Amino acid sequence: MDKVLNVLYQSDKNYGLVGATSILSLLENNKHFKKINIYYLTINFSEQLSEKIKAIERKYCNVKIVLINAQKYIEELKKMNVTSWHGRLVTWCKMLAINDLAIQEDRVLYINPHSIINGNLDELVDLDFEDNIMALTFDPIRRTYMKVIELDYSDRYFNCGLMLFNYAKWKKENIDEFVRSELRKKTYYYLADQDFCNIKFKNKIKLLSFRWYVFDTIYAYKNRKSFLIINDLLDKDYFYSYREQMEDYYSPKILYSTFRATGHPWECGNLSPSRFLWDKYQNLLGWSEESRPVVKKNISYYAYKFLPNTIIPFINKLLMDKLYNKVYKRKNSRK
Repeated sequence: MDKVLNVLYQSDKNYGLVGATSILSLLENNKHFKKINIYYLTINFSEQLSEKIKAIERKYCNVKIVLINAQKYIEELKKMNVTSWHGRLVTWCKMLAINDLAIQEDRVLYINPHSIINGNLDELVDLDFEDNIMALTFDPIRRTYMKVIELDYSDRYFNCGLMLFNYAKWKKENIDEFVRSELRKKTYYYLADQDFCNIKFKNKIKLLSFRWYVFDTIYAYKNRKSFLIINDLLDKDYFYSYREQMEDYYSPKILYSTFRATGHPWECGNLSPSRFLWDKYQNLLGWSEESRPVVKKNISYYAYKFLPNTIIPFINKLLMDKLYNKVYKRKNSRK
């Protein structure tokens, strides 16, 4: 097989080993590629952390890992006064850095480091973009958020944890300058680059199948239909059908670790449904249990552990609606 896979990661030092674990899961499941180029945008990585990630490259004959100091993009974002995400700007870096990557092929795949690759990625290399700028999966966001982003209730909303960029189109149509120009006009986006992409590329996003980016939250609740009904996602045009989800329920290509009520899956003592997969690749990386962060057992931890499983999604619905209504009011007060 002569196919080349170009992959982009980004994180600050706090998630460097998390990203390294994700990279290992990708490489272990895609050894058949002729070449895998991994570009990692780094913020404040120590020499020791950088070396640990570069050491992965020496274990595989088809891999090249390029670590890129993303500080210049952070400085540019600061000058534009762009919205941070939980106090960090790193999530935006990929939107500025993609144009600078030394890629010969027509596409690059961005993967959030909180992801475990659970299968081969061949289909993404062959995917027809159909003139779209990127390919994404649906996000199961509460519909009350649509008014915050000024979209219609029934509009499609995509997640940007996995982004297959049409790199050829990005370069040809100078989308890099478009992104920067739009950010200079408006800098506030509550969900950062994810909101930006949903607004600015609304009609230029190709939908990926459910299996390509499955939120591990779906494995935390026994009654899947109840979860979908509570969140108004059951068999709606703006989300995958129940059948589509269940067809790939047991065979996700990539798992996105979104269930954090009982800690992150790479933390010791967590109860995440994806913890066993994370443990597999953490061990392969040599990330010992002794050096992993420990779960903080707060109220959400004990709520999930002891309350009836059907109650948690309903509580989450109430909390999210309250939050998004608050954001909506705050947003309007700025006008």
